[in-house]
Amino acid sequence: MKQAKYQHLLFCLALLVATYITFSPVLVNGFTNWDDPKYILDNHIIKELSWERTKAIFLDQERKSGLYAPLTYLTWALEHHNVRLEPYLYHFDNLLLHLLNSVLVYVFVFLLVGRIDVSILTSALFALHPMHVESVAWITERKDVLYTFFMLLSLVFYSCYIKRKRKLYGYIIAAFLFFFLSLISKPAAVTLPVLMVLLDYYFGDILSTKKESENGLMWKIIIEKLPFFALAIVWG
Repeated sequence: MKQAKYQHLLFCLALLVATYITFSPVLVNGFTNWDDPKYILDNHIIKELSWERTKAIFLDQERKSGLYAPLTYLTWALEHHNVRLEPYLYHFDNLLLHLLNSVLVYVFVFLLVGRIDVSILTSALFALHPMHVESVAWITERKDVLYTFFMLLSLVFYSCYIKRKRKLYGYIIAAFLFFFLSLISKPAAVTLPVLMVLLDYYFGDILSTKKESENGLMWKIIIEKLPFFALAIVWG
């Protein structure tokens, strides 16, 4: 068991190093002329970290696009409060979130299949694939790496909840909290409840309907999903 933990740590460390080296050139980039002016450079709503500004962000009083993503705006406001318009911190935070997401993919896949080799391959493809360059290198795409971070956390906690026979309710509460944080980072997270149903099917719980006790499990599976689907419908 201890050796397996060391293996996980070693592979995750190697993954972080490889991903950091691959994406580190973004740290010397500046802002772009594509949406960065609208969302950051000329966006006065993030240039004062106060209760009034925070309330305006969460009440969506000065929407910049069709997306409701107040937590993403709040991260920009925190960065502006600390470094104004120095782009390094904005890029570093995007890269940091991508690094964390890559490790979470490793953890999530291992929870699914229990195989280190599959976890390494999947997380490496996720971490190093050129499709992710835009989300990491473009400051305005903070919403992508941020909502993915919370969504993956939600999936990890829900998988742990299933694997522990649905008895530790703190896991599903945490999954719901991270789902909410993912939604207020980017509404694309509305797909998560469907992924949860797929996890039920994958782990076999949704197929266990033969005995009366197992029918009770099915009702539990349905009822516990209702808050997730309700929130997804509201955001949708």
